[in-house]
Amino acid sequence: MTVCTLVPHNITTHYPVQANVPESWGQWLNEYDWSHYCTLTFQREATIDGASRQFHRFVRRLERRNQRAVTWFMVIERGGGGWLHIHSLLGATNTLPNKSVDLAWPAGRTDVQTYDSQRGASHYITKAITSESVYWDISKNLKATHR
Repeated sequence: MTVCTLVPHNITTHYPVQANVPESWGQWLNEYDWSHYCTLTFQREATIDGASRQFHRFVRRLERRNQRAVTWFMVIERGGGGWLHIHSLLGATNTLPNKSVDLAWPAGRTDVQTYDSQRGASHYITKAITSESVYWDISKNLKATHR
């Protein structure tokens, strides 16, 4: 087993890497206490920078509603039609109903689900993590929700 180092936003995270990198990511993400799994789309075509900014605004809205910090992992990828969409895992949002999370995203359609570690969202979100066309990011306070 090899250890890989990732540096999102100057945070170094060590995790085990096996032969299947997306599977390893999914296992690693499943070690955290997530509350929601979301798919977020855009009404208009977006750039990766624009999508990332919209996601960070979304998190700030959730933090105001939640009255505490939210942990998150997100992946921006292109769908079949070539438009960007975001998959995200949210932690520390367990007091927010799905509808409240949904209403915090004004940029397009949403699919918000209560996170269930048995349903595979942590693996699905990382299915294309090694693709050059995928952008991912992670919250700086992720350690707060480690099981």
